[in-house]
Amino acid sequence: MKIGIHMAIHFRRLLSGPTFLATLLVTSSLAEEGDHPSIFLEKGDKFSFEEFDGDSLPKTIELRGGSNAKVVDGVLTVVNESNENNSVPRPVIHFKPIPEEFVCHIRMKMIGEDYKPKPPWLDIGGGHRNHFRFTADKVFFSSEEVPLSERKIDNARAVNMLPLNEWLDVTIEIEKGKIGLSINGVTQIYEEANIETSDRRQIGIKAIPKGQLLVDYIRIWQR
Repeated sequence: MKIGIHMAIHFRRLLSGPTFLATLLVTSSLAEEGDHPSIFLEKGDKFSFEEFDGDSLPKTIELRGGSNAKVVDGVLTVVNESNENNSVPRPVIHFKPIPEEFVCHIRMKMIGEDYKPKPPWLDIGGGHRNHFRFTADKVFFSSEEVPLSERKIDNARAVNMLPLNEWLDVTIEIEKGKIGLSINGVTQIYEEANIETSDRRQIGIKAIPKGQLLVDYIRIWQR
């Protein structure tokens, strides 16, 4: 949701009121920050804000696995109808670069019918280093330095953390040994020695087969 929409609504309602200026300033600040909760880190310096205000694909976004994308009305829409490597096609993007430790806010939506046969995931830091995988009633996290196919899946937490077909306010916070993820106020924190960003510093987002990935913005503050 863009700042101008919030400000225009409040401007019309409060133009004649004595608290107009104060309310306008507060509304602008809230609209810029969004409704994302803080997990355990305070924001540092602004690192990268991608608002998708133009019509072309920004350089911060890399399409993967045969995905296609376009920006319409300030929203990045990603689809994948390819059959690259005879795999099940899914919309996939990488956002980069990212700092070593950071706070990240994303507003996004995953459109689709089911979490099967391939569930959506988030990859924080590059190279599947800090990997979240979501089903209808569980979230899996791993930070092992082995291929995904060899990782344990017995560390699931029973929570519906990534609902489909609705806008999601996502907060990601990471520092050495600790990572937090909050989606629409549902928060999980993990503390493991392996948690850190890799040399390929990026955020990966993979949606579901025959679905769409919509991204309104990605905002990152460096710690």
